[in-house]
Formats: sequence, structure tokens, C-alpha cells
Amino acid sequence: MRLIGIKKLNAIKGVNDEIDTWISAWVAEIIHASWKGDMELIDAFPRVELVDNFSYIFPVFNHDHISIKVTFCFNGGIAVIHEVISK
Repeated sequence: MRLIGIKKLNAIKGVNDEIDTWISAWVAEIIHASWKGDMELIDAFPRVELVDNFSYIFPVFNHDHISIKVTFCFNGGIAVIHEVISK
């Protein structure tokens, strides 16, 4: 998938090594994915939450107060990071 808005992740990079490692793995997984629908996404990320049409919230590893909102266009192979959410 093509990942748009990756610079928004800078808001949480450098917080700690766990988050940095998780972000690197998460970005790699998204970029190399060829999901055709939400069930494949949910299989890869069981903790992901659908919030509206094609938008999902990814909780950041072991940090329930930090998440990433992403919208997917499965047919076009595009994922757009909308925001990093800190509660």
C-alpha cells in the first residue's frame, strides 16, 4: 500500500524506544500489505477499531493513550494517516 501522511508520525517518534520500534514495524507492514478489504486488515491487526467508513484507529503498542487514525482505499492500495491521537 502507498502510505500518505507518514510525517505525522513524527509527533510520537522519539518518545521511547518501544514506540519507535513499533512505528517502524507498523509502517513496514502497511507499506508491504496488499489487503483487498477490512477483514485482511483486521486479521493483521486484531486490535484495530473501525471508527467510520474505511477509517480505523490503531492503538500504539502498549500505549493505550496513543493511537493513529488511518483511512484506507483498499481498491486503490492507499492508506492515509489523518492524525496521531494522544489522550
